[in-house]
Order: sequence, then structure tokens, then C-alpha cells
Amino acid sequence: MNQLETKIGNMMNKITRNIRPTRGKALVILALTLGISFSMLATTSAAFNPQEPDLGLQGKRKPKPLTFTQFDFPDSRGTIPKGINDRGQIVGSFRDAEGAIHGFLLERGAFTRIDFPGALATNVNGINQRGEIVGAFDTEDLHNGFLLDKGAFTQIAFPSAIITAATRINDRGQIVGFIATGGGLRGFLWDEDVFTQIEFPGSTNSVVHGINNRGHIVGGFGPNAIEARGFIFDGDDHTQIAFPGAVSTILGAINNSRQIVGSFIDAAGAAHGFLLDDGVFTRIDFPGATNTELWGINDRGHIVGNFQDAGEGIHGFLVR
Repeated sequence: MNQLETKIGNMMNKITRNIRPTRGKALVILALTLGISFSMLATTSAAFNPQEPDLGLQGKRKPKPLTFTQFDFPDSRGTIPKGINDRGQIVGSFRDAEGAIHGFLLERGAFTRIDFPGALATNVNGINQRGEIVGAFDTEDLHNGFLLDKGAFTQIAFPSAIITAATRINDRGQIVGFIATGGGLRGFLWDEDVFTQIEFPGSTNSVVHGINNRGHIVGGFGPNAIEARGFIFDGDDHTQIAFPGAVSTILGAINNSRQIVGSFIDAAGAAHGFLLDDGVFTRIDFPGATNTELWGINDRGHIVGNFQDAGEGIHGFLVR
């Protein structure tokens, strides 16, 4: 386990003391706290009928069949895609055979490994239309976010924070993420070198995972990672979002049409993905998966996420 995982793990152990997460919950906690969680190796096309909760909103539109494409970084022990732009470039992180975490860019079927110089671990979380990439890295002494632009890395460090993780960048160059302090987790917006702290009112822990070009921000909040709720912040108001009947809900991304993807934990402890579009929730599970999480959506409605198979392997996938 690297230092970043240890530091956040110790902090979350204090926050979630006396709670034993199930396998599905553990997936969400990993992605929530670390912001992480190739050739195309397999493709699964399915006329999958998404499950929708009864909100009285069904009938606005007929859910379209979804096509799933699985992919894994070669020889990896786990692949977690986090972001996708309209050019189809996908970014995320993977764990290698030795257990180290690296970032990746997947473009036209070819993978490029991304490592912050000298880092023990690199997580890649978001990419905009210009190909600017954000993420977080871990060295012996630093646990900061970064911006990667045209091959050059720029560190992002929130003042006085123990840990800074950048999770998304929009086409205006605004970057969001979350920080860890002695008092818990807080979201942030970094705009023209100015930091603004973001948190759901009254919450002890807030994280931010997504921002669109209109400045709408999504993330999660709660007393702990097990009892999280999603939220959207439009610059003026915070709106709580929870998948009906879910134990925990986290929002992963929002596009310019205000389509939102995220993940929730059901009463049995399993993780599922969802799309929230014009007030309608659509549950999305990778066919045959034991757990599914969704983290990125572009303006074409293409979605990326990860799933866990029966053997507890974690794989990436694209949904069209």
C-alpha cells in the first residue's frame, strides 16, 4: 500500500469506524477516497433493458439499448476508467502486476501509460476536449493533484491540505477535486489559480468529481463514505441527489446537457451504476457483473466505468 492510500485510509478509518463495508461498498469507498478506483480485449454488445425506479417520470422517453465494450490495460490487476471526452479519448488508472498504480490514456485502441515524474503512484481522473488531463500523484513527501498539458506537468496543491486530488477539468480550464485535512474531506474549484472550497452545507465530508462547461459541479457528501449522498452545485444552490432506495449514492460526472452518471449501493451491499437524465434515473449494470460503477460521460452520451466480475477482478468498460 502506498503512502497516499495509507494516509487516506487512516483518515477514513476514523470517519467510518465500526463499519464493515461489503465488497460493493469497498469499491465505492476506494473510488471516493482515492479518486481512482490497452488494446480492446473483449466486446460485449447487449440489448440491455435498464431498470428504472418508479418516480412517476417513466414514459418521457423509451430507454435505448446499450452497447458495452470491456477493456483492460494489458497484464493489469485492475482497470478503472474515470473520464472520456467527445473525441473518444479515455483516461483512468490501473494497478500493475506488482501492485503499483499508474494512469493511462486510451486513444483509438492504443494505450499510453501516464506517470507523474518520480511518483510512487499516479491516478488519472479527467480529460477535456483539448486533451488536458488532471489527476493526483503520491511521492514520499507529496500527495498533490496535477495538470498534464502537452507533456508538461503542473502541480496542484490546496493551501494547508494534507492531500489534494484533481478529479475533472472542463473546456474553460476550471479544475475540481477534493482535499483531505485534519477535519475531513472537502471539495474544491481551481479557477485561474484561485482556489474555492466547496462543501455540501452542514456536511462533515464532501468530495467533488465532476464539472461541465457551465460550471455545474457534482460530487458526494455524508458523515462517512458508507452513507453518502450525491449533490449538484450550480454556483448558487446545492441540490441533494439520491438514487431511490439506495444506501449510498455518489455522482461521478456531468456533461453539458446536464446528464449525470454515478453509482449507488443497494440494500444488499452491491454497487450499481446509473444515468440521471431530465429527472429520470436509469440503472446500468455491466452484464453479469457483481458490482458496477460509472465515472465519466461525454456530450455524446458515451459513458465509462468499471465492473467487478465473479472472480473479483476489476475491469473497465465503455457504454454507448
